[in-house]
Amino acid sequence: MNGPGLAQRRLPRRAQAQRGAILTVALVMMFLLSILGLAVMKTSRLEHRMSTNALHHDVAFQSAETISQDVISDTDNLSDALNSTTGTTEVAYTNPKMDMVKADSTVAYTGVGLAPGYSVGQFVGYRFIVDSTGTIADANTFSRVIQGAVRTAPKPTY
Repeated sequence: MNGPGLAQRRLPRRAQAQRGAILTVALVMMFLLSILGLAVMKTSRLEHRMSTNALHHDVAFQSAETISQDVISDTDNLSDALNSTTGTTEVAYTNPKMDMVKADSTVAYTGVGLAPGYSVGQFVGYRFIVDSTGTIADANTFSRVIQGAVRTAPKPTY
């Protein structure tokens, strides 16, 4: 070994002037990547909350729609409203599989009219309004469904 050893070699002037520059660039890049990561986490958390709220609203709407259809399809509910002194009746809905959802419905008798699809004078249409709500109290979610229903019956003779 005629030349200087590895430990004794000197770096060129240009390399000496740039010592530590790559460390500074790497730290700046790490900082920028950290800021980007935090922004992505915040956005993902917001999207998760939005999708959860949409799911809760959909479940509340479906429960209100379900009780509305159940009330209309059960003629006893319509008869109770028709024969009630106030013209309304309350119907509560419980589903043991979905205890977080509360649903209820009000059936209101609104009067007699023509029966759709039948000859005038033979049948009458008893008209009802069904107002149903679905609520998830823990999620502060509420949905309401209002439907009209007509029950066709032979015209009463007095």
